[in-house]
Parts: sequence; C-alpha cells; structure tokens
Amino acid sequence: KTERYEDGRWTTTDALRVGKHEAQVWLALNNFLVDPDCRSKYDFTSHRKEVLGRLNDKIHEVLVDQIPVLVDLQRALGELSVLEAPHVTQRPAVLLELVPEMHEQIMRGKDWAKIAEEQVKRFEESAESREQVLKNLRDMYDLSAIEDVLEAPRCARCGNPATKRCSRCKNEWYCGRECQVAQWKRHKPVCDVVAAHPPPRTTNEQEQFHAYA
Repeated sequence: KTERYEDGRWTTTDALRVGKHEAQVWLALNNFLVDPDCRSKYDFTSHRKEVLGRLNDKIHEVLVDQIPVLVDLQRALGELSVLEAPHVTQRPAVLLELVPEMHEQIMRGKDWAKIAEEQVKRFEESAESREQVLKNLRDMYDLSAIEDVLEAPRCARCGNPATKRCSRCKNEWYCGRECQVAQWKRHKPVCDVVAAHPPPRTTNEQEQFHAYA
C-alpha cells in the first residue's frame, strides 16, 4: 500500500496501481513519440535519443496492463534506438527568447551612478548624526512621562519611600540626603553618562521635583 494525492486529498491505494498524474505523463510521452506530426517537429539529437531510450527500463508488464497503448510507445522507442534520428521537416513555429524586460525598464533613463552617490551621502553617518540618533533613543526610552501610573518611588539605597531624586540625571530616588551621599560613589558613573545628554524637562517636573546637591 502507498498514499497518493489525487482529487484534492490523500488516498491509500495499491503501490502497483498507476496514479492519475503518472498516467497523464505516460500518455503525453506516448502521443509525443508515436504521433508522426509531433515527431516531425522535434529535433532528435544523439543526446535526446539516449535520454528517451532510458524510458524502456521504466515500462514493465504491470504498467502496460493498466495503460495498453504504451505498447506503441515501446515500439517507437525500439525504432528510435536502431534507426537514424529523424530530421526536422520544418522549423518550430514558436521561438522563445529571454528578454530582461524588468531590468531594462528599471535601468532605462536613469543615472544610477549619480543615484548611488546621493544615497551614500544621505545614509553616511557623521558624528553629529550619531549623536542625534542617541538623543532620539534617549527621549524614546525616557520614563518620566509614565511615572504617574507607576508605583511610588523607593530609595535606591535603603528601599524606603522616596520623595527626592538626583538633580543631575533625574533617575535615582532617595529618601533623604544621608542615603544620597552614601550612594553617590556607586551612582556617579551612571549619573555622569545620563547627565551628559539630559532629556527635556517638563513643566510638571520643574514644579514638583527638587533634589539635594
């Protein structure tokens, strides 16, 4: 038993039974090699004869019992193997040529070297542009706008409720000057980095928050 996908679903069938898709391929090959009109339009080179000759090994009695017309295909393959390759009586009616239409339309009428130069200038990073990006990221991640919905701040040193915070970075909270002074040595490296590019202060911050120097 084997499973085949036919008619939009998987079905379990006998492994020796020829499926619909396989049968269609064999019938197409049969029409191609047996029909004189089709053969006359195909250029049988030595290589193509060799490749087609390999089909003989695929045709067996079980297959012929299910598709009897393949007897004619076997005979045509036998003739093709012993006879000279038939000559093409006429040229193919259709000639296929690969034309890069999309590439030509994109390239036509555009100075891509100049466009590339302008793009390099636009996306080239300078010290000023990198600093601006850092400032934008700093403003994006500034939590001052959502402090009203957060829980009450705690002292960074002792954990008690805090009412004051660092006047430089605005990020560290303290319950009083004693904890701020004790924490200063540990807090200073971070404070220096944040204070170098302070976020814009809101009117609410200026009115509400006061810290110790």
